[in-house]
Amino acid sequence: MPEAAPNTKRRSAIDTLVVRDRTAVFWFLVAIATAAACTWYTNLMSEAFKLQSTFVVMDSAGAYYVPPGLPYNKLDAMHLQLSEMVVETVLERNRDGLVYPERLQKLFEKPALQKFLIYLEKEAVYFRSNNVTQTFELDPIKFIEPRGNATVTTVATGRVRRVSFLAGQQQDKTYDFTITIGWWVNPYLARDKNFPSLVRGLQINDFQKADAPAAEALPETAPKSDAQ
Repeated sequence: MPEAAPNTKRRSAIDTLVVRDRTAVFWFLVAIATAAACTWYTNLMSEAFKLQSTFVVMDSAGAYYVPPGLPYNKLDAMHLQLSEMVVETVLERNRDGLVYPERLQKLFEKPALQKFLIYLEKEAVYFRSNNVTQTFELDPIKFIEPRGNATVTTVATGRVRRVSFLAGQQQDKTYDFTITIGWWVNPYLARDKNFPSLVRGLQINDFQKADAPAAEALPETAPKSDAQ
């Protein structure tokens, strides 16, 4: 005799609705959990941004942060730090060239950079032939008023020290310097990875012999660089 077919209970419409309800409840709970996790993460990141420094420069890693909501022309701490970096970049040099040439692309707009490189080349032979090492001391940096919505101007003053060797004799000379820096907001910060503010204009006045009358410029120094 053939075996009897197993007694299978057919699922009723009510059972189907119950399963569907359970599935809907499951995905509803998943959605709630996801929304809660997103809210928690957003609040966590918001608090983290509130705690970060007003401005941080880490040149080797290219990390820098600008506080949101603060007007560009009010970012004094940022422009003071960047101005110090510009002065160090354009003045620290030796017979082989600048000590920090890798900073130029991150600090300058292209037209201003091209003009500065022309200025830099004018003394290259002097630095090589006399084995010159140049360092500097910086006075407090000042701002020039008024400021534009997207422009800031700073002025750096101080003293440059040049140690050179001529005919086997060491010479040590000190000059006064004035550098005027015109800053412009970087609109492509996320794309080009440069600094938030870029040098649009750079004016390096003729170096003056320290403690000498203002008109007495040393003939061996380069002429004024004006990248305005």
